[in-house]
Amino acid sequence: MKKSTPEERAPEVQKARASNRDWIRSNRTWDYKQLCELLSDRRSRITMVKELLRRGFFIKNQPQESDVTLDPDDNSATTAPATTTMTTTAAAARSATSSTREADYSSILRVAEPDFLRINGNLQNGLALSNTEKTMYRYYCEALLVFCHMQRPQAVENLTDAEWVKRIQHGGRVVTGTSSMQIALTLDEEAWFQMYYKQIRPDSIRHGKFSRGFFLSSSGEAVHSVSQDMNHFHELYKLSTSKSQDVRRAVETAAKNLTADQQKAIRIYLACGTADSKMLQPHKIVDTAVLLDSLSGKSEETSAAATSDVIMGQHTFQKDFSAFVARFPVSLEGQPPCKKQRVDSGYPEDATFYLKWRASQYAKRLEYLMLTFMSKNYFILPSEHFTLRKPTAATVARHIAKEGWKANYPKPEKIQWLWKPAPKRTIETDTFIIRCVSEQVWPGLAIKDFGAEQGHGVVATRPFSKDEIVCDFHGKLITGAEGEALLEGIHNEAMCLFFFKVGQRSLCIDAQTVPY
Repeated sequence: MKKSTPEERAPEVQKARASNRDWIRSNRTWDYKQLCELLSDRRSRITMVKELLRRGFFIKNQPQESDVTLDPDDNSATTAPATTTMTTTAAAARSATSSTREADYSSILRVAEPDFLRINGNLQNGLALSNTEKTMYRYYCEALLVFCHMQRPQAVENLTDAEWVKRIQHGGRVVTGTSSMQIALTLDEEAWFQMYYKQIRPDSIRHGKFSRGFFLSSSGEAVHSVSQDMNHFHELYKLSTSKSQDVRRAVETAAKNLTADQQKAIRIYLACGTADSKMLQPHKIVDTAVLLDSLSGKSEETSAAATSDVIMGQHTFQKDFSAFVARFPVSLEGQPPCKKQRVDSGYPEDATFYLKWRASQYAKRLEYLMLTFMSKNYFILPSEHFTLRKPTAATVARHIAKEGWKANYPKPEKIQWLWKPAPKRTIETDTFIIRCVSEQVWPGLAIKDFGAEQGHGVVATRPFSKDEIVCDFHGKLITGAEGEALLEGIHNEAMCLFFFKVGQRSLCIDAQTVPY
């Protein structure tokens, strides 16, 4: 590579760094418990620990510093006096208690993981989720940032949709963040967050609200208290609440035996909005994330194995639920099977299938109501159901009452929000559109850098419905023929011409010479 260009060397450098990180995870990390099994003699074990640390190895579950100090007359654990044995035992107990407490901080991730992966599998298979499952999925993603990536709740609250679309891949990780945090997600974690962004978050968006937060509550507002969400998450699984500061403190304690540079990198990774954290380069963020994983004993191989186990169970679950639906068909007017019916038919006592059945019925009823109030075909639905104006909540409520539904149906307000008119609506007096034009803030859009060749571009951060206004376009109105003539004279520069039709007329907006 000596005679290669920087562009040719860059991919090989990235491969070398990735290989080095893999090697560190597998070959430069020891567990003190493993050393205890290999070296029963205390003096030999302590000597080995010091030598490994001196050579730059990582050691998990290290004892207290006082417990790795050799006394002048300390030859082995078997010849130590009684007082020494008691001190060592007490120190080992303290170390075990500390290790257990550190594990407890992230126990919510371990306990909730099977449910989370099951919900993720349902999303991948296109199955409808209950509101509880959507909220639980969001809680787990927030918990990953707080308890796995050790970020402050306030920093998680500040993550926006625009910052998410600007994430970049580097060294087998995905780097994203805000002005107050920079993190390197694993590829699995990035896929989970993207699933939330694409499949769950759009259901929380409300028309007329300007929320740009990545995590949205069911009301459409940005999550204002991740700490409160974490409290609720622990309550769901009847676990004692863990605090983010306890996790961060445990990590800082575990990093005391690392080199000064490594400790500094971890402090910057955990920092909240400091000048140093804003200057971190992607490769530094990735390297520090890998280092944190080695401290916590986490490995991507372990995560992949756990995911594989749950996915194998997913196939059995889906097969059983298919049989469950065949036994208890989902219909608009039906009632979900009670516990006795489920048990008598040979299904588990828990409410898993019951909740899935209700979610499927809810989706059917939502689809039925949308067809009722949006259909333009008089031959499909009775004419009194068709309206050229947005139905009122009272109108939708009356229709629901006629159907005889007592529970498990969409709120009338949701039908109002989802409803779209058949003809084009006038926008001159629409206060929401006027506000967007005057402030030049359009919900659902973000600017992303696509690299030196393509430059900056606009991307959508939420789905748009047909006939929905996306943004405005400034420029001089000309005929389509005039626009075509201008287009022929544009070479090697950005094109700012927008062609459209009004009836049979071809028109064009010329923004080529109009400032933004």
